[in-house]
Amino acid sequence: MRGSPVDKLERAVASERTQISVDEEEISRLEHAIGDASAEQERVVEREVTGELSADQARKSYEKLAAAISSGRSEQERLRRGLALRQARVAGLEGDLERARFESAVADLEAAYADRAAVSGHLGKNLRVAAATAEKLRLARTRVEQAWAAAKELCPDDAVLDWPANADEPSWGSLDDLTECIATGPLQPIAEELDNAAKLEEHQRSRDSEQIRAALNSGPSMIAKLPEPLRVEAESRWEALAAAARKERDERLVAAGYPPVDDLPDED
Repeated sequence: MRGSPVDKLERAVASERTQISVDEEEISRLEHAIGDASAEQERVVEREVTGELSADQARKSYEKLAAAISSGRSEQERLRRGLALRQARVAGLEGDLERARFESAVADLEAAYADRAAVSGHLGKNLRVAAATAEKLRLARTRVEQAWAAAKELCPDDAVLDWPANADEPSWGSLDDLTECIATGPLQPIAEELDNAAKLEEHQRSRDSEQIRAALNSGPSMIAKLPEPLRVEAESRWEALAAAARKERDERLVAAGYPPVDDLPDED
């Protein structure tokens, strides 16, 4: 969309890149001009040696060319500094452009989901109305069957019971797409993801419980092999089971007239 952040950034990047190309071309042109001036200085020296130019003429020409070379190099340096700044600015703009494009894509995605939700909600509302209408149609068809049976029973032998002119229901047209849409149902990726996560968590809890039960049945050696969280829980259960067993044993000893094991005297 023209005027959007993405469009503005794209135009800014394009403008900077155009200027970068212009500056690079100018730097290249100056490089050639400096090269030509340097070559011309060598010719000036040669012409002075051969006598084509006087020393004063050669000096003035050489200094003029040197000034042109110095000016060209200064201009090149200025352009290179500006070029470096532009390239850094383009890098920043392109980063902003990438984020803006992503944000625009996310906004389009949210708008698409919102549009789909609205249309789906509208269809659901119409389907609820259609469901109520379908129940009315079922009752109307039942009434037709009853009325046909009654008319047939009362039909005299010399009369013929025929279909009424309006016996055919109006055509509904092709409902294949609607049937497929209804069979698919509303799309709910977030709810499905949460449901799948809950099922996966429940499955993991079931597996963990089975591992703990198997280790408890096998004893401490198997408990020690369990991973950390399961081992801690299994050890806690093992201690609780052992404490319950000791309590039951002591209660039986007391009931039989013996002291609990902890109260027995130490052997010498």
